[in-house]
Amino acid sequence: MIDADKLPPLISEANVESEIDLPELPLVPSRQRLVDAKGEDVCHASFGQLLVDLATKRLSPNREAYKRLQVPCNRIFGRELPNAVTLAVRKELAAKLVDPWPVQGRLFSPQKYFKGRYVVPPADCDTYNTVYHPKVATICEHACLSSGQRFCLEATNAFFSSFIAPLPPGLGLIAHIFVEVADPKVNGGTRALFVFEDEGEEGSCALCTFAVYGGPLPGFLYQEEVQAVNKKNAQALIKWATQGSWKAPGDCDLSALIVQ
Repeated sequence: MIDADKLPPLISEANVESEIDLPELPLVPSRQRLVDAKGEDVCHASFGQLLVDLATKRLSPNREAYKRLQVPCNRIFGRELPNAVTLAVRKELAAKLVDPWPVQGRLFSPQKYFKGRYVVPPADCDTYNTVYHPKVATICEHACLSSGQRFCLEATNAFFSSFIAPLPPGLGLIAHIFVEVADPKVNGGTRALFVFEDEGEEGSCALCTFAVYGGPLPGFLYQEEVQAVNKKNAQALIKWATQGSWKAPGDCDLSALIVQ
């Protein structure tokens, strides 16, 4: 999310501050901040990395492997021996991962639906068929442009993503895009939920994201918008888009939606 009141120049000096911790198996969370020459935050990001079993490419339940990762992490942060201070820090870090977004008081309510397409290139993925985090924003931009829309040309002020399945190179994706039109009186930004369906595999969801384009700085997301980015909601939205039927899972309100 962008923290600064105005966007910095494209070519400017910034320091990167990173923090990694291990509050709970299989989560390996990390946080990063870009700090400008004045010591002010330019933007920040939180990554919910996961410990994965390479044989199955599924979440790993291997506690021994997690402990081996935990030992050097605790050593770096001076937490080898639990005490009142280190336990308080761990509690604070865990709290940061739980609903850090403001509550809007209503479900995400898109007014427009668009359909786009994207094919995953080799440069997007690592050797485990996982898309690099920074590439996801570009995937959404291409999907938006392929649908004939241009709202993604505005600055991406906030972004949230959920990787639901592996994304190998060459995979064709159908993008179902649900857009809440910018309202200058409320937030001024275009808020979009992207649901990516595997082409040729009806109802399967590989990736689900939420992006805010334009609007005021710093950028922000609502808790209800983040909650809409999940597998159950994504599959329900795909069913609505492809079959015309939709059983509301409780994370999105389509009552005002107009198909373009």
